[in-house]
Amino acid sequence: MIKELYLKRQQLVNQMKDNNYNASEIIANLYSDISHFIYELLQNAEDSEASFINFELQENSLLITHNGKLFNKNDVDAITTIGFSTKKDDLNKIGKFGAGFKSVFALTHTPRIYSGELSFEIQDYIIPQEISKIQLEHNLTAIELPFNSQKINSQKAFEIIKDKLVKLESESLLFLKNIQIIQWSFVNQKGSLKKEQRSSDNCQYIDIITTNNETSETKSYIKIDKTIQIDNKNLTLSIAYTMQKGKIVPIENSLLSVFFPTKVNTYYKFLLQAPYKTTPNRENIPFEDEDNQIITAGLSKLVGESFLILKEENLYNIDFLENMIMNTKYYSHVLYMAIFNELIKSFRDYELLPTSHGIYCKSTDLILAYNDELIKFLENDIKKYTAKEYFFMYKYGNEFTRYLNGILGIPIFSNDEFLLKLTNEDLKQKDNDWLILFYNFLAIQNFNKHYLAIKPIMKLSDASFVSLYKNIHEDKPQVYLPTEKTSKFKTLHTLFTDNPILKEFIEKYKIIKPNKIAELKEFILPKYLSTPKMSCEEYMEDFNFIVDIYNNANQTDKAQIENLCQDKFLVKCINDVFYQAQFIYLETKELQEWFSASSDIKFIHSSINNDNAKVFLESIGINTKPRFLSHAPYIDGLKSNLENISFASSVMLWDYFIKHLTNFYITKDEESMRYSTQTIQYLKISLKDTSWLKSKKESGFLKPSELIFQELDSRYTYPDTIKEYLLIDIKFKPNKIQQIEEELDCKIVDKSEFEEFKKWKDTQKKENKENFSSDDVWSFDTKASDINNINIQHYGNNFYNTKTDLSYQKPVAYVRDSFKTSYTNYNNVENRKDIGDWGEEFVNNYLQQQYKNQSNITIKWLNQNDFIGVGYDFVVLENDVEIEYIEVKSKVSFSPSTIEVSGIQWKWARELYEQNNGEKFKIYIVLGAGKDNAEICVIENPIKQWIDGSLKVHPVNIEL
Repeated sequence: MIKELYLKRQQLVNQMKDNNYNASEIIANLYSDISHFIYELLQNAEDSEASFINFELQENSLLITHNGKLFNKNDVDAITTIGFSTKKDDLNKIGKFGAGFKSVFALTHTPRIYSGELSFEIQDYIIPQEISKIQLEHNLTAIELPFNSQKINSQKAFEIIKDKLVKLESESLLFLKNIQIIQWSFVNQKGSLKKEQRSSDNCQYIDIITTNNETSETKSYIKIDKTIQIDNKNLTLSIAYTMQKGKIVPIENSLLSVFFPTKVNTYYKFLLQAPYKTTPNRENIPFEDEDNQIITAGLSKLVGESFLILKEENLYNIDFLENMIMNTKYYSHVLYMAIFNELIKSFRDYELLPTSHGIYCKSTDLILAYNDELIKFLENDIKKYTAKEYFFMYKYGNEFTRYLNGILGIPIFSNDEFLLKLTNEDLKQKDNDWLILFYNFLAIQNFNKHYLAIKPIMKLSDASFVSLYKNIHEDKPQVYLPTEKTSKFKTLHTLFTDNPILKEFIEKYKIIKPNKIAELKEFILPKYLSTPKMSCEEYMEDFNFIVDIYNNANQTDKAQIENLCQDKFLVKCINDVFYQAQFIYLETKELQEWFSASSDIKFIHSSINNDNAKVFLESIGINTKPRFLSHAPYIDGLKSNLENISFASSVMLWDYFIKHLTNFYITKDEESMRYSTQTIQYLKISLKDTSWLKSKKESGFLKPSELIFQELDSRYTYPDTIKEYLLIDIKFKPNKIQQIEEELDCKIVDKSEFEEFKKWKDTQKKENKENFSSDDVWSFDTKASDINNINIQHYGNNFYNTKTDLSYQKPVAYVRDSFKTSYTNYNNVENRKDIGDWGEEFVNNYLQQQYKNQSNITIKWLNQNDFIGVGYDFVVLENDVEIEYIEVKSKVSFSPSTIEVSGIQWKWARELYEQNNGEKFKIYIVLGAGKDNAEICVIENPIKQWIDGSLKVHPVNIEL
């Protein structure tokens, strides 16, 4: 027989070589893992009904022996051909493709088989060649694999097989029906996998004992089988769960088995086995195959059925469900989704979900509670309020309960839903013991205020029920603790005071005994939600009651009273109509004078205009000053005064303006600073273009811009301290000297001062000449344009300990008098110019670095373009709009204590400030000019900082 096959296969090989046909070699290398051939040999032994198999690894070969059926002619024919198998019609057999044995050719060129009377070697993948027999025990089959492959050497083959045998998984034996023992050995090491099992009615308990020399480990499983039919053939499907200490535990790497693990991950926490049709290398499964679709459907049903069997075996509980059920959907995985959907059906059809009553039910009979307290409280009333039979055993919140809600559609029952369904009739029928439990439940749980405001749940002393809050906008309950005497208030039933268990409820919802504030809230203020209609006597009684409790209250209660009263129509006006306090004025002499020309001003009624009520009235917003309007002229009463101007009203407006200027610039009373700031702003808007001032010479009224300040009528008085601020905020007409100064950009001083300055300047020239030496010539250490990473500080961040002095009213050298020390003298004109030029170049370098990536920014260096005397050295434009004006001051030292600012620079800074653009003007002080560690200190909005007192300016010249 072997000889006949030899000749036949030899002829076939020759034809294959002539036609470059190498199918055998391709099949031999189908497997991504060389050691996969071990599974193929296990499969062959299983199919031959062997009960044990032994792997004996030697240095240059592997010898496999098993006690399965001996080879026959058909087996030899099958193992030496391609596409032929004796098992191809039996899906319950493993090696259906006739290609599995070819995997041994990955490490051997001439496998040898010894079985009964047959002994042969396979050459060129398919040619059987008779060889001598070896000594074997009766009925054993041996397969010898010499390590003679040209692609892998003996040492590497040895290592690959050794690692595989040592790490052989217990799952390799789990789903085999016949093989009970797998043994292996090499050098001085040996091991085995041994299966022990016991059967129950619907399942098998399996222990697989893995040994390695002296060590031993046991893995336990429960396996459940199911039989399906395809083409009238019975197929066995299996599911297995791992067990530890009598409990089922999850499996982390759950590869689908086709008798042995494939590369298909099921993503579940248990093992599945089915005789799928696989790809030729048996690593993957074509699930779209018609027979495989039938297997997938059967395997999915088995999972759901296994839950019922586990329940019978007392292995099914909430821990099992939380471990096994996943809320994730692997939509791309056919098998995963088939099981996913089958489990949904199982939970709906079978009683598989644990309840708070300790039994199991279907998902359609179940509801989830939002918290454990709700489960406990409604234990005997579940169906009445939820229309379901049972609560799930745990509250909603973990992954499995999210699965129950999101996938199975089991609804969640919340505290608020319970309140919503609780009726007044229910409460009336409940005894006090139930009510105590109910109110305790309200104490330990949180509820939507809406339901506490609409549901009548609070039992009163007359046995009626009302809501806890009057409406959702109330912060305090509308119910009060019981009182000793009969009360008009909604007082609670005595069960609240007779049971200490409800103390937490009373504290949580801040229920108190009724007091005067409660009386105010409950019985008085509701009358003033809109304009009331009542007798003078009733109003005065109510008003005096409010004032009395306010004046005697602590700060906390006062704040509560203010909050309650502010939006009520509590203030009676002189026309006997009631208004909210914010629209009424307290009648004072100052306000009477201010509103003398107005006809629609609402002053409070004389009956409530007294010292006792004043503090309360002010606290709820009554006006003691002209209030601000949302439209021009923005100050109440100002329009009437301007339209009916008289000298008396003109002086009144002047005094009003001076008062707020003084408060803003001099006294700086924090309490009224905001009012003064807005008042000044609004008055400037309204007064600058209005004829409201009188001069000493003319009889009519003039605009400020038409009137020289010195010609202002003497009856317009002001404190000397406010004059300079007054001139800033009111634009009077310039006098002749001021006009000349503006035209010539200079300052006019008296003769004596000029002579003094001239004398000082001559002295300076003489000293400079005497002290000048070659050492006094300034030169820079580093070019300004070469410096990177320039440090910049902003004045006002406590960077310097003293206020910076800004001086602009005397020549540069005169101001520098304080610098006549032993240090090098750089005061000559040439040095000052060089230092200034270096500083400007340094600032230009900084600006170029700052805006280098902003194409919409333009930097203009004015002194480079002969723009001199405009009040600044640089202007920065964004999209052709000027956003920053920079004046550069340069110092050799690192102290910014004194710098010089010219009159035109100060004027430009002031003009920007008056236009509300003061922040655009900045002084860049270059410190350490000429040094590589030079830095910049920035003064922003100097006029504002001067007004705020942050900058000190000296000296001051008096203008005549």
